[in-house]
Amino acid sequence: MTNPHFRKLLGALVATSVQFGTLGFAFADTTILNVSYDPTRELYKQFDEAFAAHWQAETGETVTVQQS
Repeated sequence: MTNPHFRKLLGALVATSVQFGTLGFAFADTTILNVSYDPTRELYKQFDEAFAAHWQAETGETVTVQQS
């Protein structure tokens, strides 16, 4: 049988590790590539800018959309 203090400490360490592990993803900048054909490139340029602003407002994360 394990020591109850050890189990509490182990649980706290696991919870802290998980929390710090997810924080790295929550505040990481993201870059995505939007591949579009020439006739739709102008439409998607406006859409990409609106999407990036919406994503920033909703999540607090910065997303950069690159076009091909």
